[in-house]
Amino acid sequence: MKIINYGQFSRPFLNYIVDYLKNESTKQREEIIDYIDVLKLKWDTKYEEALEKIEEVIKGLSKGGLYYLFLEQKMIILKRLNDVKEVEVIYKELRDHFGEIPQYVRGLIVQSLRNIRELYYESNESMEKIRHWSEVYENNPIDKGFILMADAREKKNEEKFKKILVKRFMKDLNKIHLKEFIGNYVKLDSNQKDIIEKYIMNYGRYYEIKNIPKELRPKVPKDINVFVKKYTLKRKPSAISFYVFEGKERKELVETLEAFV
Repeated sequence: MKIINYGQFSRPFLNYIVDYLKNESTKQREEIIDYIDVLKLKWDTKYEEALEKIEEVIKGLSKGGLYYLFLEQKMIILKRLNDVKEVEVIYKELRDHFGEIPQYVRGLIVQSLRNIRELYYESNESMEKIRHWSEVYENNPIDKGFILMADAREKKNEEKFKKILVKRFMKDLNKIHLKEFIGNYVKLDSNQKDIIEKYIMNYGRYYEIKNIPKELRPKVPKDINVFVKKYTLKRKPSAISFYVFEGKERKELVETLEAFV
């Protein structure tokens, strides 16, 4: 669950999880998919849709881990919509019931509570337990690694960073097929070029990612396996970049990459 803490950076991993869960047949599977859908709606700034989904799902949940995760997302979205009164209500519920929140999701909720706390100037005493869990979260080397990567990315000059990402992809590209790759790229229409460029950028963006739990590491799907093998691309960033795409756009990616093989 900690992967969620990395915001939109975690999107391909969550898409991979959704694809896996769709083969399961449990009620909790549906609830987890709903939660991931809420996260993506929030990242896409579709706040009203996200709130509607939360209200629909949370009615049927008992007060366990997922219940509190949905409640936390509702609080975050309402904050962005400047609904201060409702934010305070949820904040106090999460704070007052913090000891009842399962430990495996506390690390996800604690950062939101700390952020909201600034609105209400809570005393140090009332935040004692939350501070403890915050320290546990911050001292986790995997969590810290992701945060540092995200911070570094934000600080880089936009154009310079793009060149770095492209360079990582081109370094791995099989030079025997370089001329063919360029020729195929030139023949693409503008939409297809946008798609392949997005794939290349995300290949570079996730190039050096480490410490991802084995069960969360996407595998190269058969749809793009020929492309990856032909151009001798690294399998980990190839797979992760694939799972950045969703729905119709993923289908368009597959069709675009087929033009290269």
